[in-house]
Formats: sequence, C-alpha cells, structure tokens
Amino acid sequence: MVSAVMLRKTIVSLALFVSVVFLYHFFLTDMESYWFIGYGVALFGGVSYLIAARHYYYQVTYVFTLLQLIGLTLAIAPYLIYPDLELNIRKAVYIHSIGLLVFLWLYTLMGLGTSEVKTDSKSMMDEKLWAQFFSANKGIFLLSLPGVLVAMVASGGWQAYAGLSAEGGYDRVASMKGMGPLMIFSVLNVFSGFFVAYGFFQLKKYGKALLFIVFFLVLNSFTHSRGSTITVMLLFYFFLGFRSGLRVRYLAVFGALGLFIVFMKITRSATGLEIDDAARFFLLNFSGDFDSVVNTEHLASYIESNHFIGLYHIWSNVLVYVPRFFYPDKSHFLGGLYLNDLIFPGLYLGAEGGTGFSFGMIGTLYAVAGVPTILLGLAMVAIFLRTFEGKMSRSALNRPNGPLIFYLFLMSNVIILYRDGLYAIINTFFYFTCYMMVLFFVRRKWVI
Repeated sequence: MVSAVMLRKTIVSLALFVSVVFLYHFFLTDMESYWFIGYGVALFGGVSYLIAARHYYYQVTYVFTLLQLIGLTLAIAPYLIYPDLELNIRKAVYIHSIGLLVFLWLYTLMGLGTSEVKTDSKSMMDEKLWAQFFSANKGIFLLSLPGVLVAMVASGGWQAYAGLSAEGGYDRVASMKGMGPLMIFSVLNVFSGFFVAYGFFQLKKYGKALLFIVFFLVLNSFTHSRGSTITVMLLFYFFLGFRSGLRVRYLAVFGALGLFIVFMKITRSATGLEIDDAARFFLLNFSGDFDSVVNTEHLASYIESNHFIGLYHIWSNVLVYVPRFFYPDKSHFLGGLYLNDLIFPGLYLGAEGGTGFSFGMIGTLYAVAGVPTILLGLAMVAIFLRTFEGKMSRSALNRPNGPLIFYLFLMSNVIILYRDGLYAIINTFFYFTCYMMVLFFVRRKWVI
C-alpha cells in the first residue's frame, strides 16, 4: 500500500519534472523572451516545495530554497517598481529559475519511498555527551583566541575599535589581504563560541549566553564581518527548530535580524541622499545583496560572445589553501576570483576597495558547460544533502557526532552557499576538517 508521504512526494516530483521539461523547451528556443514564465514556474514550484516540507524548515535545503526565491524576486523587483530601469537580467532570471527547479525535482525524487518522521529530539538528546562537547568547545575557543588577537593587530583592525583608522574608514577587505591562514582562527572562534553560548542557554543562563555572544561577535567582526552574526543566527535557528519547533514569534525574530543585517550594510553608503533617491538606492542595494542573479547575466553575455569557461574556476579554489611559501608563482585569481577577473576585468584589484562578485551555485555550474553541468552538479548536491538530511531526521541530536557537526557547518554557511556556490562547499570541508582536528586535540589533551 502506498503511504500518504510517498504519494505526496510522487505528485510533487512529477509536477516539478513537468515544470523542468516545460522550461527546458523555452531554454532551447529563446529564454530571454520567456524569462517571466521561467520565474513564475520556479516561484510556483519553490513555494509548493516550501509548503510541502514546512515541517523541515530547519534543514539546509529549506533555507537554501527560500534564499533562492528571495534572491530571484529581489533581483526583479526594482525593474517592476521603477519602469525607467531597463530590465537587463532576463537570461540570468531564466537560468536561476530552471536551476532551482532542477535541484528541487532531483532532491524530491531521491526521497521517494522514504519515511521522514519528525522526532522529538529533545527527549533523545544525551545531555552528558553534549555537556562534554560544550566543555571541549571552551578549549577550542581559548585556543583560537590568540590567533584572532594576532589578526587584529597584524591587519590594523584594532584601530577601527580605537577610532584611529585612516581617513575613509577601515577597509576590512584590503586589511585582510595575505591573512588567509589567520581567518581559520576566526571561523574556529565563532563556531566554538556558539557552542559555549548554547551551553549557557541549555543551563537557562540566558544573560550569560547573550553577553558571551556579543563578546565574540565584536571580537570577530573585522575578520568574519556579517558572517559571524549569520553563523550564530542560523545555528540557533537549527537547534531551536530541530529540538522543539520554531514558533511564529521566533521566525519573526530571525527574519527581523536578517533584514537588520542587510539594512546596516546599505545605510553605510546611503547617507546624504534625498528621500526619493534614498528609497530607490535602498531597493537597488537591497536586491544587490542577493546579487548572484545580476552577476550571472554578465556571465551569460560573456559566454555568448566567447565560450563556456570550463572547470578551472572550480578546482583551482583548492590552491587557495596552498601557502605561497610553497607555491611562489601562485596566481592571485583562483576559484571565484578567476571568474571575477574574467567577467569583470580590472574591477577586482585585490587591494584598497577591492571586492568580490558572486555568481551563486547555479551560475558557477552554468559557466562550465551550460544546463548539462547544472543538471550534473545539482544532482550531486541533491544526493549529498538528501543523505545528510535523512540522518538528521532520524538520529536527531542524540550525540554530537561527525555528520551532525558537518551538517552544522553547512547550516552556518547556507547563505554563503547561496552566494558563492561550489566555492562555499570547498571552504566548508576545509574549515570542518580544521575544526575536527582541533576538537580531537582538545578532547584528548585538555580538561576544561
């Protein structure tokens, strides 16, 4: 007898498959003319998935899909509100729309025949093991703290706190050039610091938890920037949602925090504008924080004039972690920066005012060989996430094992996964490996 869960997933999978075939037909004809059909179908398919999977809102796939829909909508919004703006992102909207549908179709298809029962993870949690884990993270936090302080001094970040930064303000991007290894300490400090704070939270010491969070966020703000706040926010989102379910007021708080992070970024540059200009500036920059769609349009135009780019921008990201001492001739343009230099030549200077341009997972896959690599790449990601999220649905938070810790790294990087795509996966593996090595050392050598 077919279960209700399997029947629902079969219907959703078939609907998504029909949508993919439907959109691929227009892709072969003229995707620029049918961009709005692509967006409409992706919106319908994406929202349908979010409703069908509403009990699993604490999963990476759910948050990732939500970000894709928000990014597509915000990329289009300024052109709909301000008719004088020319809509020049049609191909990119179509590419990201079909990519999202392909991902959801494959992810749902791989889950057919499985039963996902939401467990009461609170009752399954081994409090003794978690207490030992929280204690070990105190050691990791203390061990990584000197590295964070060294980075503050070496980069001149301390001047930003003392009000002594040079004219024009403190340039975080420029100050951290050549300090990649020190960034590892910041990631370790934020990730372990969250578990220390959550340990206080478990003991109902909410004041201590809040003060500790503020302390290590301020400490790491110049290196990890908004990433520190996002990491903590998403990790709390996961734990609260997985253990006892997020109530509406919790979701509202997390949504407000997300808007505040983007708002603070925008208002840094919006001072002195007239009201009308400020509203327009805010909307354009708000959509710009989800700029993967806009940048993919430049990518698609480059490919039309030249050729598909190949795999170099993916595999070369591994070389980022090779010290220049061992590889003196290493290029400054590896991984995502290779695409930056190719598509936006001269804009990323790797110095004062330098910045990066993101293409998202779908854009980076499209750059290799078009839709075929979107299919192949997203199939691999769907298998990967389905495997891990299946474990999360069954084993819950019983013990802090390797798969769970890796999944937490994924959750804390899900917004970066949306923006930077495949490079974020490589970075996640790298930082997870560093964390596990330090955790092994601390558990064996330290008594906290």
